[in-house]
Amino acid sequence: MRFKAIFTLLVGFYIIASMFSFVQAQNQADALMALDKQEFKRALEILGKLESVSPKDPSIDYLKGKVYVAMENSPAALASFTRGISNGPKYAFNYIGLGALKLKENNLEEGKKNLDKALELTQSANVPVLIAVSEAYIEAGMLKEPEPLLTKAKLLDNKNAEIYIALGDIYMTQKIYELALNNYKKAIELDPKFMKGYLRVGQLYVRDGKYNEGADAFKQALAVDPLFAPVSKELGELYYKAKKYETAKENYKKYVELTQNDISARIRYASFLYLTGDYQESIDNFEACMKDTTTNVMLRLLGYNYYEKANYAKAKEYLDKYFASIKPENILASDYEYYAKTLDKMGGNEATAIENYEKAMAKDSSKFLLNADIATIYKKAKNYEKAEEKYKLIVSRSAGYKELYDLGMVYYYQKKYPEALEQFEKMKALKPDLYLAYFWAGSCKAASENSEQPEGLASEDYQMVVDILKSNPDKYKKDYIRANAYLAYVTFTKEDYATSKGYCETVLAIDPENAQCKQMMEFISKSQK
Repeated sequence: MRFKAIFTLLVGFYIIASMFSFVQAQNQADALMALDKQEFKRALEILGKLESVSPKDPSIDYLKGKVYVAMENSPAALASFTRGISNGPKYAFNYIGLGALKLKENNLEEGKKNLDKALELTQSANVPVLIAVSEAYIEAGMLKEPEPLLTKAKLLDNKNAEIYIALGDIYMTQKIYELALNNYKKAIELDPKFMKGYLRVGQLYVRDGKYNEGADAFKQALAVDPLFAPVSKELGELYYKAKKYETAKENYKKYVELTQNDISARIRYASFLYLTGDYQESIDNFEACMKDTTTNVMLRLLGYNYYEKANYAKAKEYLDKYFASIKPENILASDYEYYAKTLDKMGGNEATAIENYEKAMAKDSSKFLLNADIATIYKKAKNYEKAEEKYKLIVSRSAGYKELYDLGMVYYYQKKYPEALEQFEKMKALKPDLYLAYFWAGSCKAASENSEQPEGLASEDYQMVVDILKSNPDKYKKDYIRANAYLAYVTFTKEDYATSKGYCETVLAIDPENAQCKQMMEFISKSQK
C-alpha cells in the first residue's frame, strides 16, 4: 500500500513537472513569436513573468538578450547574455549572443572565442546552435565561416527552413540574388507559413531595386499572416524608397498599431518621419515617446528635426544632450555636421562650428564638400586668405562652375584679379550661357584698367552679359545696369556717341536717376545741337 502511495505521488510530481515544463516552453514560444512580430514590450513582459518563476533559467536570459539586441540596446543585451552564462555555463546560446555582440564591436578574437565555445559545448552537432552561430557571422559580414556550419546543419536536418534563410542571407550579402532567392523559396516550400521566408524575398527584391516585385512579395506575406507587423514596416520603407511618401506613412502607422504601440516601433516611426521630411510630425512623435523613454537616437533626430525647422536653439539643446550621453566612437559624421550647421546658423560659435565640420569630414571623407561651409564662415568674417585655402582644396577635387565661382570671388575680394579671371574663364568654358561668368570676368578686366580712361578690356564680356540678360533685365537688374553703364562709358570716351546713347537709354529706362548716364546723355544732347 505504502509503495503504491509513493508511486502515485511520484507520478503526480512527474505530471506536474511535465506540465510546468510544457507551460514554460509554451510561454517561451510566445515570447519568441512576440519578438518575431517586433512586439518587444510584450516579449519582455512574458519573459519577465517566466524569470520570476525561474530566475536562474539561462534560456530566459538568452531570449531577453535577443529582444534587447532587436531593440538596439547593446548594454542590456550584454548584461542578459553574461548573466545567462553565469546561470548556465553549459547552455550554448548565451555564448552565441555574447559572441555576436563582440563581433559587432569588431572584437573578432572575443567574438570567435565565444562562438567556438558554443560549438564545443554541443560538439557541433546541434542544428539550432549551428544556425545561430552562422547568423552571428553573417550579421558581422564574415561569410566564409558559416558555410561549413550550414553544410553540417543540412546533413543533420535538411528540412529545417532556418538553414536556407541563413544560406540565402550569405548570397544576398554577396548580391548573388538568384541563389539567395532560391534558398528563400526553399525555406517557404518547407514551411509555407514561415514568415521570415516571405519577408526575405521582399527584402531581396527591394535591395535589387525591384520595388513592384518586392511589394508583391510583402503582400503575399500579409495574405499568410495579416498581423505580422514587420511586413508593414518593410512596405513602409519600400514605398519611401519609391518616393510614395503618403503610402509609406500609412504602412508605417499600421506597423506601429500591429506592434501594440510598442515603444521601439514608435521610435522607428518617428525616425521614419524625419526621413520623409515630416519634421514637425517627427518632433511630435519623438516628444510623445519621451514620456516613456529617452534614447540617443531620439536625442539625435530631435536635434536634426529642430535644425530643419530652423529652431536652432532647440536643435543645439538636444544635440548637446546627445553628445553628453553617447560614446565618442558611436558619434556619426552627420552628428558633427548638424551640430556645426546649427552653431553656424546661430552665430557667435564660428570656431566650434569649423571644428565640428572638420570632425565630420574626418569621420566620413565623402563629406569633403563641407570645406565649402568652412570657407563660407571665413568669407563672412572677411578672412579671405583662409577661405581661399579651402576653396582651392575643393577645386582640386571638384572643379564645377560653382566651385570655380567661389574661388574666383575670394581672389577678387583680395584684388588678385589675374587669379580670379582664370577661374571665371574656366566657368565660361563650362557654362557658356551663364552670365555670371562673363560679368565677373569683365569685372576683373575692368578693375585692371584706368577707371577714368578705360581701354574697354571688359567690353566683350559685358556685351555678353547684356545679350544674355536683355530678355529679362529685371531679374539681375543691378548687374545688367553695370554692364550697360560700362559699355556706355567706354564708347563715350571713344566719342562713339551714337552707341553710347543707346546703352545710356537702356540704363535710364531701368534706373532713371543713374547719375553717370544722365551726365553723358546731357553732353551727347549738347554735342548734337
